Amino acid sequence: MSMKSLRVFLLHSFRRAALFFASCALAGLCLCGNSPAQPDGPPGWTADKPEGSTDEGGGFKLTTVHRDYKKGEADNAPTTSISILDSAANPDYAASTTAAWNFTSSTPEGYTKSVTIEGNPGFETFENEKKHGTLWLMVAKRYFLQIETQGQDAKDLQEWLKRIDLKKLADVK
Repeated sequence: MSMKSLRVFLLHSFRRAALFFASCALAGLCLCGNSPAQPDGPPGWTADKPEGSTDEGGGFKLTTVHRDYKKGEADNAPTTSISILDSAANPDYAASTTAAWNFTSSTPEGYTKSVTIEGNPGFETFENEKKHGTLWLMVAKRYFLQIETQGQDAKDLQEWLKRIDLKKLADVK
């Protein structure tokens, strides 16, 4: 499987998982001002208002939160998106998804690698030509955190992650 195919597969899996996830507490935490999970952007960046929703269907609640960031006004300006899904309603899915993150590959086009950050398992991809990166992290065996960057260096994924208080996110019940 190519790196691009793997990234697309993981991105679609991440979005499909949203149909099964729930937590009103997460929406409350992430939509309030100065949230540890949806931080303000760095100097020179603008941040859209955080968005979130809780939907019900098929016996499940779905809570998602999302925030977009942009540096400058140009069409090709660097961007970052931060999304969080709560997997409390489906721990088996969370376990199977993180098990698929045990894959590492590096090519001239970019890389994919497993990561562990503050004890939380994750997966990182980066495409060199487009300067497109994605970091997925499972926080407290419950929250799927996704950081996606465009027009930035690979190291910027980790810099954006440092802006998020993982301990406070883990404490959300």
